[in-house]
Amino acid sequence: IYTSSAAERLLQHLDLESVDPHKSGSDTQAAALQLLSRLRRYGGRSAHEASQGYQMQFRAAARHAKENGLEAGLQLAQTLIHWSAPPIIAGSRAATQLGRGMAVALKACCASSGLDLEVLVPWLREAGCPLPGPAAQKLATQLAEDFGLLGQSLT
Repeated sequence: IYTSSAAERLLQHLDLESVDPHKSGSDTQAAALQLLSRLRRYGGRSAHEASQGYQMQFRAAARHAKENGLEAGLQLAQTLIHWSAPPIIAGSRAATQLGRGMAVALKACCASSGLDLEVLVPWLREAGCPLPGPAAQKLATQLAEDFGLLGQSLT
């Protein structure tokens, strides 16, 4: 269930303006926050789990952008990043697993037809990105080359 389209839909219910884990919100938002937390926790254990979790988040943001416009998709991406806790400790085993998983997930999602690459940008730009700055930039450049976007900036 954690990698299903139903889980992607659940993540689409997060809204940065209305989500507050300290207040009682909707059951749907609470479930979405729990799912996001679980994805992060499992992702810190293995690169495969991290890849699955990131792919689901990327697909949720892309679907949201397709249905509600790019700005809404980017807002959801920021929300998913914001509520993915705990913060990554640089150099830790979890950071390594999350970084490897993110790289695999980005490549897999970019290979999918119909996915708007622009919704992936927030994950590479975020200060808490599990990939070190040079690695994130290198991956963005590689993806731009691979998918014919070299003249465009992904980061």
